[in-house]
Amino acid sequence: MAAQRRGKTTSQKGLGWDHQQVRKQLLSQHVEGTPCGHCGKPMFKATQPLDADHELARHHGGRRANRLLHASCNRSRKDGTTPTPAVRAARADRGQWTLLQWA
Repeated sequence: MAAQRRGKTTSQKGLGWDHQQVRKQLLSQHVEGTPCGHCGKPMFKATQPLDADHELARHHGGRRANRLLHASCNRSRKDGTTPTPAVRAARADRGQWTLLQWA
């Protein structure tokens, strides 16, 4: 039987015990169905893992996680420069825009 590949632990990522405690606190305060700050879809603890996210990415000086995101959204967000799905959809829609000529 092949071992399941797992990502780095919070300690290996340089986050450690403090981050784990913040995540526990955020999870205890979580209201089921709250929209994800990245994709806007509802978040439920029972259906998919939720990650503690640094709204200001650590790469840009963020020090403490302050919100929950779907784990998949947190990973796709990377260093905070990846646009949210709503922004990507708006950019993709630009081909349908109409240029108006102003007199």
